[in-house]
Amino acid sequence: MLWLDIRQHWPRYDVNQVLENIDMNQDIEKFVSVANGLAQSDYRKFIDYCNGTKFEPPLLLTGDPFSVEYRSSVLANYRECAGVDEYQPQAHELSRFYDVAAPLTRQFPFSTGDLVTIGRYLAGLGYLMSHIALPRGATIVEFGAGWGHLALMLGRAGMRVACVDIDPTFVELINRAAMLESLEVTAFLGEFGDWPPEIAAADAVVFFEAFHHSLNHVAVVQRVFEMLKPGCHLFLCGEPIYPWFEVPWGLRMDGHSVWAVRNFKWMELGFSDDYAICLLIRCGFVVQKIVNEGIGPLGVIFRALKPAGVVCLADTLLPASEDASLLPRAEETYRYCGRDTVISIADLANWRTIQIALHNYLPRQLKIVFSLGAVTRDIIVPGNSDHMVELPIVRAAGQLRIQSETSCPADLNVNDDRRQLGIAIESLQYC
Repeated sequence: MLWLDIRQHWPRYDVNQVLENIDMNQDIEKFVSVANGLAQSDYRKFIDYCNGTKFEPPLLLTGDPFSVEYRSSVLANYRECAGVDEYQPQAHELSRFYDVAAPLTRQFPFSTGDLVTIGRYLAGLGYLMSHIALPRGATIVEFGAGWGHLALMLGRAGMRVACVDIDPTFVELINRAAMLESLEVTAFLGEFGDWPPEIAAADAVVFFEAFHHSLNHVAVVQRVFEMLKPGCHLFLCGEPIYPWFEVPWGLRMDGHSVWAVRNFKWMELGFSDDYAICLLIRCGFVVQKIVNEGIGPLGVIFRALKPAGVVCLADTLLPASEDASLLPRAEETYRYCGRDTVISIADLANWRTIQIALHNYLPRQLKIVFSLGAVTRDIIVPGNSDHMVELPIVRAAGQLRIQSETSCPADLNVNDDRRQLGIAIESLQYC
């Protein structure tokens, strides 16, 4: 049983008038009943009530977040919360509450009647479009297009858009709207990662408030990498990817998410920043995070580049623990290793080796030990010299470990830099 905890903070309205006899240990059905009543009468009070509510998960998530066992625990929490025996995306990820012939005012966010929600939603769409920034005629794939607001706006800007959605109602809705305006926007019925017909390769792939429904997100991101042209981007916008998320990934247990899971059986996942960054890197991407705090969660974009060649380590975000194992940034084009550095690496089936371009900026030799899975390589890099190391990629190894001797430039009369510097990594290349 899931139990409600409303001790965090109360809603901003008269809680006694709305909650009546609700106590601290009220179960999920009572919570959903109250939330449904508020959702039908006052969207702002509904949001306040949900935001003031948090549940504890039935199972605590531990272990390797990329493992089958971890995924099974996530599914167990979902089944308990949703009240179902099995998760079936084709049955559980449907809207069930919209008629394609209904007016625009019945589509989210306009259906809420809440100007704050509507304004931030539209601001989020515009903010994302400004970062996609492709020329007319570019090919964009959107997964989980829903109402089609983003896809249709991109189509009006002259983009060729292919949408993939699991809900036939949304597919019909988008295709009807695109036909009325003669837009190059086509929606297809399918799941995340399905390759849209007639699309050879994409200039951008976009998830707008949709990626968090993806249980098999590792396979999905790998598929997106294949779909993109080199030098192009995957965008994750408005997704629940948070620095403070308690576990690497799992079912979100805030009131709003639990309400959606119980009511509609949707998969409502959350991700930690570090896990999301690690996931994208393992799938071959160079990662950046863009934030506009003024528009809330929709102002957070993870932009992932499919590199066209070498990867400059200074260009990508790393998980916090890995970033801390490197020395603080001082240069724009490379990063110095500390004594014991770990770096997530890409792990795609068609790549066999990783080439690491190194430079020793110190006037003395450095001994370096590389470890990747069971593969270990010892090298000595002379002072003031370049070196290239090639290692076989070990499937599922996850991280490259670099143990480097260090020296202080000031002690070596190089300059006044008092840091202990190890070997500098200038670039990575996968072959």
